[in-house]
Amino acid sequence: MSFLAKIFRPKPGSLSCYRQHGPGVQHRCESSKPEVKDQVVMVTEIAEEFDDNKEDQEARIEKIRNKSRLSEAHRNMVNGKLPYPESKAYWHDSVQYKRRMFARYGVEQSQVYPGIAWPDKEDLDANKEYEQVLTPLSIEEMVSIEKTKILEEEQKLKERYDTIVDKLKTNDNVIVQFHNKQKKKTEDQLASKKQKDKLFEEIRQHFGFNIDPRDEKFQEMIEIKKKEELKKRRIEKKKLREEKLINMALEIEKQQSDIKETKGGTDDTAKEKKE
Repeated sequence: MSFLAKIFRPKPGSLSCYRQHGPGVQHRCESSKPEVKDQVVMVTEIAEEFDDNKEDQEARIEKIRNKSRLSEAHRNMVNGKLPYPESKAYWHDSVQYKRRMFARYGVEQSQVYPGIAWPDKEDLDANKEYEQVLTPLSIEEMVSIEKTKILEEEQKLKERYDTIVDKLKTNDNVIVQFHNKQKKKTEDQLASKKQKDKLFEEIRQHFGFNIDPRDEKFQEMIEIKKKEELKKRRIEKKKLREEKLINMALEIEKQQSDIKETKGGTDDTAKEKKE
């Protein structure tokens, strides 16, 4: 009995009363007045309305307790329960969905028959066709191909190892060549810098005062000096070429004279033998 029903319970003599007819026996008697019956109906309606309000209040309290603001399905998933106890979409009745729910939540929560997890004849045929398309080769052929790949990789590694060993043998020579190259590069840079400084100094001496390198006269003088330097180099190269040609001619002449001498000596020995 609800709280309001207890409060508005009819008093003896007005709504209902109990009379004793012997020990342990009670008979309920009600008044036949119409206003009393209306009052009973009103009290009953108030009690039912209070019960409904209590249920609504409990629902509101439960909603306030849900601080996550997740939907019912997501809250069930977080708590390890089935997201949808009843089917709410057409895919909830599909075999794939039921298999997934069975695998995730078990028999009791998913309420799915375990036999659905095994494939039927259509699934087996589809899987066979898929495997034939995916792997048309037999197991023996696949094993043979994998062995060949492994042997090829081992051969590549061996060749790379041999190449590294060979390069390590000549590593000292490579290091020496590298240092010589760096040394030559540094020397060339220093020579170029000295030549540039010398050129600037000649230009300053020509003008008789320090001049800004960005000045037009300075730039014109640099061009003139560069042309003179280029002409000088050409003359030096020409001299070196002429000297080289002269040396080659002298060497050829010397070789020819040596050949003549050797030939004359052989002729003399031949004549002596004849005599």
